[in-house]
Amino acid sequence: MIKEIFRKVPIWFWCIWIVGMSMIVFALFQPNSNLSTLALVILSIAIAIRNWKNQRYAAMIFLLLAVMGFTVFIKIIF
Repeated sequence: MIKEIFRKVPIWFWCIWIVGMSMIVFALFQPNSNLSTLALVILSIAIAIRNWKNQRYAAMIFLLLAVMGFTVFIKIIF
């Protein structure tokens, strides 16, 4: 069962997921870090790209969440 999960999920998605989750864990230990917002934006874009063929409506929702998260990230920085 685990081998099927690894076969269905592309390698580029695993790499992005590992980087995003490590950014979120790192942001947990930093008091004023905006890395978690940026990591969630990156992860939602990756999920949208991965689901674009099969679930286009869900992919559009994830892209909308990415845009909203990116605007929050920009407002926090500036």
